[in-house]
Amino acid sequence: MKRFNFTYVCLLSVILTLLALPLFGEDSLDEPAKGSTLILPFARYSNDTGILAGLIGNLNRYGVLDKGDAVLLSTSLQYSQKKQGVANLSVDYHTRNNELKSFIDFGYKHWPDSFYGIGIKSKRSDREEYISKKFEILGGVSKKILSEWSLGVHLDYGDYQLEAEENTLFLDEGSIVGVEGGRVFGFGLTMSKDTRNSYFFATEGEYWELGASFYEDTLVGDYQFSNYVVDYRKYLPLKKGHSVAIQVFLGSQTNGVPFQRMYQLGNYLRGYNRSRFINSKVNAFRAEYRLFPFSGEFGSRVGLVLFPELGTVFSTVDDWELKNYKLSFGMGIRFRALEGDSPLLRIDFGITPESTNLIIISTEAF
Repeated sequence: MKRFNFTYVCLLSVILTLLALPLFGEDSLDEPAKGSTLILPFARYSNDTGILAGLIGNLNRYGVLDKGDAVLLSTSLQYSQKKQGVANLSVDYHTRNNELKSFIDFGYKHWPDSFYGIGIKSKRSDREEYISKKFEILGGVSKKILSEWSLGVHLDYGDYQLEAEENTLFLDEGSIVGVEGGRVFGFGLTMSKDTRNSYFFATEGEYWELGASFYEDTLVGDYQFSNYVVDYRKYLPLKKGHSVAIQVFLGSQTNGVPFQRMYQLGNYLRGYNRSRFINSKVNAFRAEYRLFPFSGEFGSRVGLVLFPELGTVFSTVDDWELKNYKLSFGMGIRFRALEGDSPLLRIDFGITPESTNLIIISTEAF
């Protein structure tokens, strides 16, 4: 199985970025395309990474191929004190009123990580160390077919390598699906509704996503399983500069899913590290109080959020219990690149009874 080198993937990200730049040329319309560019260095610290530093870049353009359309190119390079490296590149395109949307995401991660076992009752004392190497590509397109609803199709590919440290009991015994590494390949269908007033920081409208994906183990992939998703988000405007955002998420995977693809509770509860609790099913409830309370050319671009989050992971309906829900809460800062609707930098500090976590990233949580 081919192994991916982090240096090569970084180079691939640069090449793909350069190849994508013609999309943002100014000769597509009679008038030049408008937009903004944001490139930010950043650094952070957490128990899992030590000191991590990198670059975040966003390039968004409006009126590229047609009036009212938009393209967003996002890229990031990160490297940590514990020799963890990440390279990501994504390109999103949508026409006016989201009649047509498409996207493609590339990601590579060389990540010394932790495995605590599977399930909400896993213990921190069961922690085992391993090195994860992931290369993932996800791409799709969607089209409005009925009122505000769109039908989308997508393809999903992932290549996973795993190097376990010595004396890793759970990983060495081979009973966990995915410890041998391998590839996943599948396709999916999605029905979605999106009436949000902002691509970057919504304060009004709602979002629905109903999805099903199917993975095969005969042609390209090594694992056969299915994945089903229900994602609902509501954005409620209050007085000027203040709003509330709510999300309800439910995901379910069938037997046979490798542990690298299981749901990670830390993706929904920001106070936990991503790999702390994993399983094939997840349920999460999240809320944010969002406000941009300041004025002035600079102050109007600085916002604050407060968030409580509740969620759990489980393997079967019989394992689902209210007492197993975990709580996370915290606050964050938002910084818009420009006034109005534009890319932003998100800094969140999450707290749980077990841990704290600091997140710095260039996209909103939901």
